[in-house]
Amino acid sequence: MSETKKSEAELLAMAAEEFEISAPKAKKLQKEFFEQKNKNLSKQITPPFLEIADQLEAEDDQVFHAAVYNLGLVALAQKKYRKEILNILGEYAENKRKTQEQRAYVQEKIDEIKKAKA
Repeated sequence: MSETKKSEAELLAMAAEEFEISAPKAKKLQKEFFEQKNKNLSKQITPPFLEIADQLEAEDDQVFHAAVYNLGLVALAQKKYRKEILNILGEYAENKRKTQEQRAYVQEKIDEIKKAKA
């Protein structure tokens, strides 16, 4: 019975012989697999600024101001997110549920981002 049992190494060696491929072909397959895996992953990732944007709904004034401030920092640092952040902040600049002070602060941040954008 022990004669018919093969070690894991022996089984892997046999499989490698059966499905032998060249090193360039193996690299190509690995690269394609990696690209396909990451392509699907990148579509699923939510930009982190959306988690900050959720805090704009907070009742606490300090949390609201911190969210606006941090969204401003992200918009200034990451060009690819500016348009979307400006749209989000624009909604809150006109939101009547927010106080006049909060809306004014949001508008100041929008103006600051637009200035830096120019």
